[in-house]
Amino acid sequence: MLKNQLIIIPIFLPKGFPADFEEQTAKFLSNKNKVIILRLWQGTTIFKLLTNKKKFSQFTKKVKTLNKNLVYFPIIHLLPFQRVSLIAKINYQLVYFQIKLISKLIGKKPILWIFYPNFKNLVGKLGEKLAIYDCVDFHSSPHPKIDKNKKNKEKKLLKKVDIVFTISPVLKKIKAKFHPKVFSVPQGVTNTNLFLKTPKSLLPEEFKKIPAPRIVFTGNINHRLDFKLIKKLTSNNPSWSFIFIGSSLLDNNLEKTIPIKKTLEKLKQKKNIYFITQKNKKELIGFLDHLDIGIIPYNMKNEAARFCHPMKTFEFFARGKPLISTPIEALKPLKPFIKIANNAKAFEKEIKIILKNGWPEKYKRKQKKITLDNSPNNKFKKIDQILKKEFPYKFND
Repeated sequence: MLKNQLIIIPIFLPKGFPADFEEQTAKFLSNKNKVIILRLWQGTTIFKLLTNKKKFSQFTKKVKTLNKNLVYFPIIHLLPFQRVSLIAKINYQLVYFQIKLISKLIGKKPILWIFYPNFKNLVGKLGEKLAIYDCVDFHSSPHPKIDKNKKNKEKKLLKKVDIVFTISPVLKKIKAKFHPKVFSVPQGVTNTNLFLKTPKSLLPEEFKKIPAPRIVFTGNINHRLDFKLIKKLTSNNPSWSFIFIGSSLLDNNLEKTIPIKKTLEKLKQKKNIYFITQKNKKELIGFLDHLDIGIIPYNMKNEAARFCHPMKTFEFFARGKPLISTPIEALKPLKPFIKIANNAKAFEKEIKIILKNGWPEKYKRKQKKITLDNSPNNKFKKIDQILKKEFPYKFND
């Protein structure tokens, strides 16, 4: 396992976002390493530090964490208006200087650990001994211009980093076209112990008024979903309760082609569809315990959906729940412990079989083993082994 390293992780997603793999990775690695979290857009200008007591207090609190293993780095910007390209470049130069200074004070060259191509420009600027791209998703968009931009950014990142880790063989195959050192590792399911070891929960209040069978999707309600499939499945089966637990994420760039807002308004009018607000992981367990079947009805015309590896899969698995998904490439090898359905009719068929026959105990046991195999401990153990083999001169204990 990696230890005694200085690791820098730039974070893209906002705090509290359902997919919290960035912060969870930082927390896990900080058990045996010093980890610095960078939120580049949350910097404070020197002027505000000197004139705003609240900002100064927040800054000093962050400074006090510098001697801890997990550091939320207090970024200082020289100029305001960070969204202006030229100003952002000037401010980032100051950030680079701050990080290099901290590294010298600590006496170690950092490992730069990147999840998102947005941070491609950090590579080579922090005096790092190694740049890692931890690829946990397929970065694309249904919007042509945004899609091109995302893919170009990733290609540039792949040219710069020293090594790439992917969370599925499918992603490995795709990224190996652009980099010589690409390795597939376990998913690194966050909160593995929480989902595997928490005793069965009480029936949540929100479920008490919803009749069984309860067929549940968890996660962001966005353009990855196949709304045509959902509409047909829910319309053809009015006696089943379809529940969506999560936040609706609207993208104004996609509303013309994928009008999620209007679609959700129509779905909310259906008597057998229920929407429950996003829950934290601990709360979510209660809902998983009392559902009948989980579903992942992603749109296979959407590349980001087809080539993803949803962490929610293992949350359902950890609680031993039947799960049906559209044919996401990374989930196909998990059959028969997950059922794959191409359309609404196939979903309906699988649901009827499970409701009639139940879910075998041997499947539940295997699901839990698969979840454990994909724990953070196993992911970072494998990464450690690969790094020592590929870069022995940089990782000799």
